[in-house]
Amino acid sequence: MPNVRLFPLNSPMMMFARILLVLAVLMSSLVWLTLTAQAAPQTETSDTPRVEAWMIGNRLYVESNDLPRNQVFTLRARRASEERWTKLTRVQANRWGVLNKSVRLSGTLAKANRLQVCLKDKRAGRQYCTWAWQLE
Repeated sequence: MPNVRLFPLNSPMMMFARILLVLAVLMSSLVWLTLTAQAAPQTETSDTPRVEAWMIGNRLYVESNDLPRNQVFTLRARRASEERWTKLTRVQANRWGVLNKSVRLSGTLAKANRLQVCLKDKRAGRQYCTWAWQLE
């Protein structure tokens, strides 16, 4: 005597149950993926930060991209012939790793034709440097 099935394999109820099961498995795997993506550590950008600087009159303009996000740096400068650094100000990259800053230079630095300008990150022990030229 053959076994009588309550839900035959080809019934609409069985098809609905199969689709519901597949959707439940897919949704649970998507939730798991988003949770693991959120738990993954945030890494810095892989590009080397690009720093550009120039001087107009007694002002120094600094632009930088691809910096670590929300990181605080010390902006410092020195004349090409000097060994001592002059700390100008503290600056912070925004949430995209971009920095735009303009600062007034002191008397001796303002008279220079070129300066070495660095963004120093004390926490990570890195510094990103470039040369600034007088444009006027």
